[in-house]
Amino acid sequence: MGTYWQLLKLGIFCLIALMNASAKESAFIEDIDLTSRLLAGISVPEEKDIILTENWKKHEQLMTKAWSRYKKSNLRPMRSWSEKKISDSNRSEFIRYPFSGPDILHALYMFPEAKNFILCGLEPVGNFPKSDILRGGDSNQALEEIRKILEESLRFSFFKTKDMRAELSKSFYNGTLPIMCLFLSGSGFTIKEINPIELNKDGTISELNDTQSSIDAVRIRAVHENGREVRVNYFQTNISNGLILKSGFLKYLESIPKGKSYVKAASYLMHKSYFSQIRNHLLSSSTTIIQDDSGIPMRHFNQSSWQMKYFGTYTKPIELFQDHYQPNLRDIYKQESQRLPFGTGYSWRKGQSNLIVAEQLKKGKAPRATLVARKVIPKKENVTTINKSRTKSLDLSLRLIAKSVITKEYMTDKNNAFILNEYVIVRDNEGNQDVSGQKIRVARTGLFKGKKMPEHSIGSIFSVKLDPLSNYPSLMEWPIKNDLPNSKDHIIYVPSQS
Repeated sequence: MGTYWQLLKLGIFCLIALMNASAKESAFIEDIDLTSRLLAGISVPEEKDIILTENWKKHEQLMTKAWSRYKKSNLRPMRSWSEKKISDSNRSEFIRYPFSGPDILHALYMFPEAKNFILCGLEPVGNFPKSDILRGGDSNQALEEIRKILEESLRFSFFKTKDMRAELSKSFYNGTLPIMCLFLSGSGFTIKEINPIELNKDGTISELNDTQSSIDAVRIRAVHENGREVRVNYFQTNISNGLILKSGFLKYLESIPKGKSYVKAASYLMHKSYFSQIRNHLLSSSTTIIQDDSGIPMRHFNQSSWQMKYFGTYTKPIELFQDHYQPNLRDIYKQESQRLPFGTGYSWRKGQSNLIVAEQLKKGKAPRATLVARKVIPKKENVTTINKSRTKSLDLSLRLIAKSVITKEYMTDKNNAFILNEYVIVRDNEGNQDVSGQKIRVARTGLFKGKKMPEHSIGSIFSVKLDPLSNYPSLMEWPIKNDLPNSKDHIIYVPSQS
């Protein structure tokens, strides 16, 4: 009987200890959440000893103004653009965001359905944001530091790494963790969990129990007011060649499912040979890459494997990175680009920024047509122009955007055949600009006497004169290889003179 009571007492003691630990942990997270909201300029009515001070009232006023302006000019247009221009996301997929620093803010709006985010940078995780600083004599300085750190992010859409590292290391709310929590709170999220984690050399992750010691990685779980739950993993790590392997970070990235990747204001590091390992990983493990010109250079994208879409404006990099100018990208942007309704990256002003959306094509699937900006034409005039162009020969400059594929089996079965390719009209060489930007399908010689004829590569631009295929009855008997997506446009042209 005595043993029974001893076991019962031990069980009760353990239960009480667990309840106390749980209550302590809950209070710890609640304090971080309310501190994050206060730093974001969001009032917490129950914290009257903070929100009634003149220091915080000033902070609230300035932060409210900054949030309102930036959400209107950048964040909401970014979310709307993303919903229209980026294919639907698997809600559970992982978003890789290298060179991010603490910038979870733009990732949340760029991927409004995603749940898992992988961020990394050279900046330290820092300390857990607690409210005691806001209750003491250093409150005013702490709030001023926060506003100074956020100023460039909410103005330029990126952090200056060197400046930020210095500012974060000496501020009261030091490190990336307070900034990430602030961004989550300012975006309508409640902080639910924060766990220190450790990256092992084999790429696995271990959770740490000590919240007081210096840490190199952290995991945040937060829930939006609309029910959306997100998990953010941040790693302080160097991802240059060799070090990304030594730390285990590359193995970790390779262990998670393929997903979308986001790159902006990345100091053109992946233009350099000593960042080839992270570059190659993104190319092999991304379903879609959304980047500005500071990301992966165009020469590394295999045109037969990626569908490229170009948004905004590209002229040249800012002076600091002028050595990384891409003439071929400039040529592409001269010919085809779509509007970008917000500013981003180093050329941060609206109308001067660029974004590239690269979607990896499924194996064996012909590249889809690239959408391009076109001149706005009244509806009646547009129809007239198209009808007119189909009744006569055309002299056009074209850019190849999709082509059918001739297999060995098809070559064995056929003798003479056309392949159906899709082009975007760069310009009308006769001076009729009304058709520029429109798509057109052309049957070009694919097989002649059983031999495969040479073909332009995706992206090539050339001039050609075209006639409707129906003008040549003798060629109508040739088979046409067409594995392009279905199109309502049934008129097919053939080159009449190249």
